[in-house]
Amino acid sequence: MKNKNIKNQNLYDFNSYTIKLFNVLSFFRISPSNNTTFFKKACSTCFLIYFLTFGLSILTLEIIKFKDIDDLDSLSSIIPETCFTALGVFKWFYCILNIDKLKKVLKALETCHKLGYKINDKDKEYKIYHGIMLKAKKSSELFMILWYIFVVVGVSQWSTNPIIKDYYKNLYIHKNNDYNISLSRSYPVEIYLPIEVNSFKRYVMLYICNACAIVGAGIGMNSCDILCVFIMIFISAHLKYLNDCLIDIKDLKLIMSSNNPYDEFKKKLKNCIIYHQQILEVYRVYEDYSTRVLFVQCIENTVGLCLLSLRASTMKYSPSIDFWMPFTSLLEYSIGIAIELSVFCYFGTQLEELGLKVGDSFFSSYWERLPQLDTQKILLFGIINAQKPILITGGPFYILNLPTFKTLIYMSISNAVVLRQLAED
Repeated sequence: MKNKNIKNQNLYDFNSYTIKLFNVLSFFRISPSNNTTFFKKACSTCFLIYFLTFGLSILTLEIIKFKDIDDLDSLSSIIPETCFTALGVFKWFYCILNIDKLKKVLKALETCHKLGYKINDKDKEYKIYHGIMLKAKKSSELFMILWYIFVVVGVSQWSTNPIIKDYYKNLYIHKNNDYNISLSRSYPVEIYLPIEVNSFKRYVMLYICNACAIVGAGIGMNSCDILCVFIMIFISAHLKYLNDCLIDIKDLKLIMSSNNPYDEFKKKLKNCIIYHQQILEVYRVYEDYSTRVLFVQCIENTVGLCLLSLRASTMKYSPSIDFWMPFTSLLEYSIGIAIELSVFCYFGTQLEELGLKVGDSFFSSYWERLPQLDTQKILLFGIINAQKPILITGGPFYILNLPTFKTLIYMSISNAVVLRQLAED
């Protein structure tokens, strides 16, 4: 049944692996789309203008609010909120303005997809290759679904927290007949109020603008993350297939049973080197596309983790809603940063390991069974070509791998412990 399903799909076309993902991302103008109706383009444009306008407006008001900060606790509360909005808006604009660079990445991936058919004669009907690519497709789509769900739940909770908090506060005021106390009116993020909020209508208007800015920032951040992870997953899939083909003993037996085993083996090695060089080209153009946005993300993650640790160290437990609402938001934001950073570091480590493994795979390709000077020269070239590590970087300072993730998390926990002790003293 699985093979039948594979045959029923046009898996020779690279677009068949990206169509579901890009149908979503193209609506947000994060990725290119060839088959889009006029109505869909109009809706996409209105959606884009609507959310980015609110995002930029609220971000400006958040920055102006800094002039009113007079204590460390307020600073640790406002900066993470501002960083979230700023990073989301930045990522969205970055993807829109760098769509041509993304097209180069996708073109290189498409070429890589075509070269993958030339390196394993044993893989009849390319079931192994298609299986690996389908697994990469499912992984990227699963990440898209889970990451969107997490952010939708997160921004919904963030947006409704002030309503719930104000409801209980105002309920307490009415219950105790404290009519001299003004009703509480809070917002999802702390902003400078450009107008006097002296009516319920104005409050609702500002609240909607505030909530839309958070939603827009979440969409921009999420969509950019999904796109970058998608590319990393497919680069990993190509490296895995290359490594598997080089050490495939069944393919070697098929070559040795042919009329010209030496020529066939040499042809396979040449095709593997061409395939590997194209994978490195995909990595090169992807690095050019992503390194700046990942640098900004790493800065935001580092600042966010440190300030969240500071805020956690100064929070004092209380059974009231004034404690639990900020605490749940802090916990949710911390988990979001940890997941975002861990996903990039995990796939960065995977790419690094698979890239270095290519040299070992060339050496372990059973070349000693078909010893020839030309073959050894090709092998040497392939091994040397694989020595340069594939590193996913965030600008000039960050290498996204698991040791980096461990260091940043350890640093944030250490800050929380030290600052908590200082707060108690």
